[in-house]
Amino acid sequence: MTEHRVPTHLAILVGVSAGAYAVSLAGVTALQAGADARLQAQRAPSQQAAESAAAEHDDLEAVLEAAVRRYDALAERYALVGGSLEGMEGTLDTLANRAAALSESAASLPTRFSLPTVRSAPRVVAAPKTQATTGASG
Repeated sequence: MTEHRVPTHLAILVGVSAGAYAVSLAGVTALQAGADARLQAQRAPSQQAAESAAAEHDDLEAVLEAAVRRYDALAERYALVGGSLEGMEGTLDTLANRAAALSESAASLPTRFSLPTVRSAPRVVAAPKTQATTGASG
């Protein structure tokens, strides 16, 4: 039986070519890593601006949510006060009608009238004498 042997120079050639391929892949990986690092460095200001904008957006969203809650609370209070205002409006209408009627009554009164004359001044009366003691010490 004959053994079939692979020639040594072919095995060495396959090994050397695999090594060269591995070295070239490592070089490409190193070049790509360097390019990626430069790209990240170039984009860092943009990324920081985007993060800052996102944080400001979150702050604005919180402010808007607080404003919505405040608006809802005020709308609820306004609705409660609205009923009271309607009742007060009716009361004010009644008061206005009474004031108009009073003005009409006052207008129908005579514009001049004479007071009775006073014949003499009242006499001066002195205060009565009193004697009082208190139970206070002193």
